[in-house]
Amino acid sequence: MTRIIFGTDGWRGIIAEDFTFDNVKAVAQALSDYLMSQNLHEKGLVVGFDTRFMSDRFAKTVADVAASNNIRVLLASKPTPTPIISFSVKDRRAGGGVVVTASHNPSIYNGVKFKLEHGGPAPTEITKQIESFLFKNTPKHDETEIQRNIESVDFESNYVEHIEQLVNLQLIGNTDFKIIFVAMLGAGIRIIQ
Repeated sequence: MTRIIFGTDGWRGIIAEDFTFDNVKAVAQALSDYLMSQNLHEKGLVVGFDTRFMSDRFAKTVADVAASNNIRVLLASKPTPTPIISFSVKDRRAGGGVVVTASHNPSIYNGVKFKLEHGGPAPTEITKQIESFLFKNTPKHDETEIQRNIESVDFESNYVEHIEQLVNLQLIGNTDFKIIFVAMLGAGIRIIQ
């Protein structure tokens, strides 16, 4: 059994070495158990992912386990930047959120970040609570609950509408200077447009 240790608002590991489907299932079950222990499971879970190798499949695995625990899951329909998932947790009044991403780490890594119901990162005391649930319960898998509890969602439009309320995008568009944005094939590749 691999030892899973949470760091900054989540867990990261090397894909296929530490970051495996079995370990992602164990983390998803621990997150589900944490949500249930805090009575947040009834508010649901927002799940997103980045463009890393198989992030979409790892996110679906997280969603499947949570849904099998009778937690309503809003699963991103495409790679989505972490700030959009954070916004969506708060916007949808969810009990929490998960982003499958290793952020700035090299491409051989992936990770699971947990967002609290206010959309912000989970502090150490919360991640320690989640860690305490690891491997206590076998990850659930129930096809009926998966079909019933997972909804595919495009979170971008609500986020862009929110940004448009805060920032005068037309004014920025009318300026005579150039803005260069390089997403490096990351989840933010479409957002700036």
